[in-house]
Amino acid sequence: MCFTIIKNRKKEIIDFTRNNEIEGSITFLYKNNKKTVNCFVNGYCLTTKSAMSHHNLPEHKEVYIPILPLRNLILLEKKLYINPNQVDLAFSKDWLFMRMGLSLKMLDSCLNYLENRYSGRQKLNALQLTRNDVALFLTEYTTIDIESNMEDIDLTTLQKLHQKLSDAKQYLLGLCGASGFINDGIIEMNYISRLIQDIYGGVTDG
Repeated sequence: MCFTIIKNRKKEIIDFTRNNEIEGSITFLYKNNKKTVNCFVNGYCLTTKSAMSHHNLPEHKEVYIPILPLRNLILLEKKLYINPNQVDLAFSKDWLFMRMGLSLKMLDSCLNYLENRYSGRQKLNALQLTRNDVALFLTEYTTIDIESNMEDIDLTTLQKLHQKLSDAKQYLLGLCGASGFINDGIIEMNYISRLIQDIYGGVTDG
């Protein structure tokens, strides 16, 4: 029963993130959590204005990163060490699921771009090198998908899954050319995904 609940929540988060803007996805993550969570991990909290009422906020300051206001995101900082045993692992897994949804969103952007681009008379998405990169991403993603279904996942495993996902996304980053650098392109999505990893992808000392 517990496994079914985890799997359903996982699918819900991944699908919502894949099909919506990142602001809405983060707000969705907080609003659908059944309790007011301590959103700070490693001294930071990534949130949105709409989600602020769902936080238990201690003293903090806002960190300015130019890309975040463009997506209506807010990064808060609190200087406080957090013991790994105090981390809500279920909530931390939700951020992994969000990154998985972002990765699929990046894949969709790549495939849409490649569908309308040619090398000579051949579509780019038909080239063997392109298909290899997509296949390698999907292989790694499938492995992460299976491993993230474990009920007894710990922080070490969570860190490894986050890093596997970052490594897998490298296969996609070169497929969109300069179009990846436009607003809401895959470079921007990857930046936000890596920021999520830095904060929620496992607790470090300090």
